[in-house]
Amino acid sequence: MKTSISLTVAFCLLFSAKTFSQEIKIPGMCMPLLDTAMLQEVKIDSAVKWSESKPLKVKCDDGKSYILHRFNISIFTKKPLQTIEYGTGEEGGIPILAENAIKKAKAGDTVILKNAVYIDENKTEQKLPVISFKLQ
Repeated sequence: MKTSISLTVAFCLLFSAKTFSQEIKIPGMCMPLLDTAMLQEVKIDSAVKWSESKPLKVKCDDGKSYILHRFNISIFTKKPLQTIEYGTGEEGGIPILAENAIKKAKAGDTVILKNAVYIDENKTEQKLPVISFKLQ
């Protein structure tokens, strides 16, 4: 009896380990989806246009485009040297304060989106890497 229970438990653990190993692979890098290729430096007017679009879209190094569902946004400025967090963008939109900050940004500033997720075809949240791009 103990042997059959042990085998059943071992089988369940083995089966569940295979299920967890089949998770969706997170892309390595994502950038704003613009008319051009994936760029790590984006012109300020293109960044403003992207921030005003809804829903926000990114293109990743896996060749796929994703619609952002939720993310935290901050902007790193050189003068003065600081990072300001602007809260959480939800339902694919960017917080108005972050949008205004991008409009006032200068060349050399960096936009950073952390904890970004998209909704997959199964209606579950999937993580994306940190998305950052320098303004020029």
